[in-house]
Amino acid sequence: MKIKVIKDEILGGEFLTSEVLVRQWKLILLVVIMAFFYISNRYSCLQKISDINKLKRELSDAKFESLIRSCDLMSESKQSKIQKIISERGVELEASQTPPIVISK
Repeated sequence: MKIKVIKDEILGGEFLTSEVLVRQWKLILLVVIMAFFYISNRYSCLQKISDINKLKRELSDAKFESLIRSCDLMSESKQSKIQKIISERGVELEASQTPPIVISK
């Protein structure tokens, strides 16, 4: 019997006109607005965290790419490699046999 009365109040909409809800409508409205802000803020934070993780992965990939390019450049600029390229192209250059002179003040 009591369940039927509760169902009638909820489905019929009578609970919306009860004295407690009428007196506390401002508080209920505030709670609903706060719930919307909470959901919106959480969604925004999750999006930002996802973007941050994506950018971290891209930064890591860029660092590895930079390291690979740096190693390639170091190997290409070795004296033996340069001498080999010069001799393959037929340029008549020779390595200096005397060490460089350091000029100091």
